[in-house]
Amino acid sequence: MEILAVSDIEEKTLKRHLTTIKQLQAQILSLKSQLEDNLDDLEMCWQSILRNNNILGDFGNAIDRKTGELRFDFIEDIPTHSLRMKNDKV
Repeated sequence: MEILAVSDIEEKTLKRHLTTIKQLQAQILSLKSQLEDNLDDLEMCWQSILRNNNILGDFGNAIDRKTGELRFDFIEDIPTHSLRMKNDKV
């Protein structure tokens, strides 16, 4: 009987761990979805900033023409004057 009791306890523990793992998987999927949404929002904000500051005119290669995605590898090549706000004093 003692062996059976230990086995029941182990089974309950394993079921509890499995439930916890399933909950964590659901949370991870939810966080992944939120992260993807936030990245999409960030990209739209960045494109708006580029347009509002005429950086696209000065540096049109910041956005990949085929995919529409930002190309952050070009950011270091943007002239410093293009990064200033229109109303900034030099």
